Amino acid sequence: MIFIQLAIWTMYVWLYPRLSINATKQTPFYIKLPMAAFVLSFMILGFTALSFHYPDHQWIYFGLICTIILLIPYFVIVRLRKRQERKIRILLVICAAFIIAFFTTPALNYLATFNLPVHDEVQVIDKKISTGRFSSHYLIVQIGEENLRMNVSSSLYESTNISDTVLLCRRTSIFGVQYWTLHK
Repeated sequence: MIFIQLAIWTMYVWLYPRLSINATKQTPFYIKLPMAAFVLSFMILGFTALSFHYPDHQWIYFGLICTIILLIPYFVIVRLRKRQERKIRILLVICAAFIIAFFTTPALNYLATFNLPVHDEVQVIDKKISTGRFSSHYLIVQIGEENLRMNVSSSLYESTNISDTVLLCRRTSIFGVQYWTLHK
């Protein structure tokens, strides 16, 4: 999935400036590639980010670094082709790179994790369900002195009672980004 997003970004940067998915008579609309990259990233990887907990919001820093890395080839190509770009187009490309980076960050960290996980038993203090368009299931667990709300699957939510213990799985990617999940 992550390779789809990176392939789209590579195509966009390589074939820049006028690559789009063209309209036909059967499909009277088209989606410019940065928007298509956003839609694909959101559909495929959007919910992946919800299943991990990142202590100290490390994914934000990693996402910003990924955004910069994605933008370097774009600005190099713009500079080499000596094109004068409109500010709105530059802003849209920066937004597309930002969105791609932040939606692919969880999957990239997961794929780049080679060490064994560290498991700790934690106690469930409370359970919550957030309802809306999509429902999310949360277990509130005690980690040291801190109570932490973590997103879990509906099956784990249903099979866990308050005051049960669950395993906190701590993993660290080769980039140094740590992420946590809960399981039985």
